[in-house]
Amino acid sequence: MSRRATTLAVLATALLLTAAPARAEERRCRVRYVSAEHVYLDAGRAAGLETGLTVQLQRDGALVAELTVVFVAEYSASCRMEATESAPRPGDEAVYETITAADPPSDEATASPAPARRRRPAADGPDRPRTPVGAALRVTGSVALDWEGEVGDDDAPGHTSPGVSYNLRLRGLGDGLELRARGSHRFLSRARSGPTPPDDAWRHRFRELALVREGDDHAWDFAVGRVGVRAAAAAGPFDGLSVGRRLSASWRAGLFAGFDPGWREIEPATNDRLAGVSLAYRKRGDDGGTLRMDLAGVGRYHGGEVSREYLALSGGWRDGGRWSVHHAAQLDWNRGWRKARDGRTWRLGNVMLSARCRVDDRLILDAGLDDREPVRDWRHRSLPDSLFRDAGRRGARAGVTWRPADGLRARLSGALRRDDRDGTDTKSCRAELSLRDWPRPAVDLAFSLRGYAGPRLSGWAPRVSLTLDTHRAGRLRCEGGLSSYTAEGLSDRRTNRWLGAAWDRDLARRWSLALDYRREWGTDPGGHRWYASLRRRL
Repeated sequence: MSRRATTLAVLATALLLTAAPARAEERRCRVRYVSAEHVYLDAGRAAGLETGLTVQLQRDGALVAELTVVFVAEYSASCRMEATESAPRPGDEAVYETITAADPPSDEATASPAPARRRRPAADGPDRPRTPVGAALRVTGSVALDWEGEVGDDDAPGHTSPGVSYNLRLRGLGDGLELRARGSHRFLSRARSGPTPPDDAWRHRFRELALVREGDDHAWDFAVGRVGVRAAAAAGPFDGLSVGRRLSASWRAGLFAGFDPGWREIEPATNDRLAGVSLAYRKRGDDGGTLRMDLAGVGRYHGGEVSREYLALSGGWRDGGRWSVHHAAQLDWNRGWRKARDGRTWRLGNVMLSARCRVDDRLILDAGLDDREPVRDWRHRSLPDSLFRDAGRRGARAGVTWRPADGLRARLSGALRRDDRDGTDTKSCRAELSLRDWPRPAVDLAFSLRGYAGPRLSGWAPRVSLTLDTHRAGRLRCEGGLSSYTAEGLSDRRTNRWLGAAWDRDLARRWSLALDYRREWGTDPGGHRWYASLRRRL
């Protein structure tokens, strides 16, 4: 079967699978890592997480924080904090539902009561009453001061990087309006040997600065500024305006337009324009099932010339108790120089299909297919066509998760990836075992072993970690591992080892402190890495 036929078959299968209703379900995972700006979960798309989903963190049954998912991989996800009661920690339980926080109630849901949904905190959820104009302004979110550094062995150059990051919302502006600001500012100092002076410079990143109103209690929603709302997710963050209208209980449509952002400045990149339309469908069946479809048409232009025009399709289907399916694809419309390069008016690409089956409370199966390739726009016009024709990757993956008892989790997964450049395959596998409250309460033990074999690189990497969680002294994690590999052009096997320790603790008045250190040594150059973060929750 040709690559084009395979891609069409994958997309057709996704569309057929999403034609049936599903049911809502509450699911749980855990926090893997907490950085200055994001909380990383140990579950991803295969476990039903998706961009824009609301997640509640709990510790000993109490609410810790509320998160919004901003990026999803197959088996991991990163979230930004929206509201916090105490600092998130690795190991906190993350609770989420198959119905996203933005799903409007359907006619069927009104006629037939569905399973009870977990309510968000009254101050932040869509069920909150509209804030009257003139109500007290309040700021929520967090601000963090952090410092990271690295120094190599044998007098190798290193760097230090202090900075500040923030994720803030100014609420109480009236009628659901809020001002959102996200970004980071870091001073990078690189140590260099010889007569060359150090490369010291500020690194600014303005991710979002917008006046926003969105939620199911509004017929109209909009965002203006550096926009990062879910309605325009197919275009990514941009400087401009997004407007949406709820057409019915299941349908919502929107328009957006603006400029590609200059990430290091607050001003837009005026030569790169974009515009688009969006259409979203949410369906909740009589049995409480869910069906989600999102379609967006996006046009990008540079200096009055087409850069890229495409349709982005994504969606998901869940039956709540057992099955869930997710899919995504992009259909490029090539005209002008793009058609001259590609030779085709339409091109289907970047297709993804994943499925998950919960056999019972102990056993979960998951699988996925991908067909991805680099995206060509005006920046790549001068590059050889072969870099795009031969740089695609197709792959398949599968995994099984087994929970034979409370606190015990085992997972085995594998993947096969084909490189279009030479038709070679890369195989990888991963085995994981985690034990909570073992060998004693408040102690967690985890093992993992990763292996990979390809035409250019083959190796394996074991890892072990031990975590001690105490309420008074904080949370301490010690871990270590090694990486052993052979590479094309190298006659000897290379082996590197590492040890690390991390500690975090809640302080008074919503302050928290986190420290992380890692030591690396072996065949390749090693060194020391460290990270510190002082966070204030508002």
